[in-house]
Amino acid sequence: MGTAVDGERSIASVFHDVVGNLGRIVRAEVRLAKVEVTDELAFLGRKSGAAAKSIVAGIVLAQLAVGLLLLFVVRLLETSVAPWLAALLVGIGAGIVAIALLASGMKQLKGIKLVPPEALESSTGNGT
Repeated sequence: MGTAVDGERSIASVFHDVVGNLGRIVRAEVRLAKVEVTDELAFLGRKSGAAAKSIVAGIVLAQLAVGLLLLFVVRLLETSVAPWLAALLVGIGAGIVAIALLASGMKQLKGIKLVPPEALESSTGNGT
C-alpha cells in the first residue's frame, strides 16, 4: 500500500514533505516573532529614554518652582517678622511637610513585596 503507481507519490512521502514544511513554517514564525519582539523592544527603549528625560527635566523644574515658592513665602513673611525668623518658619514648615511625605511613602512601601511568595517557594524547592 505504500508503493507509488504511475509517478504518484506515496502517502509516506507526502506526509514526510508536510512535516518538513510544517517545521520550516514554525521556524520561520519563530524567527519573525524574534525580529518583531526585538524591534518592539528597541522602540520601547527609545521611547522610555525620551520619557525618562522628560520626567527628570520635569522633576528638576518642579524642585526649582517649589524653591521659588518657598522663597516667595519667606519674602512675604519678612514684611511682618524678622527675615531670619521668616526663613526659619518656612524651613520648619517645609521640613514638616517633607517628613510627612516621607513617612507616608515609607508606609506605602512596607506593603510591597519585591519577590512574590510563589517565586520564593519554587526557588527553595517547597513549591507544589
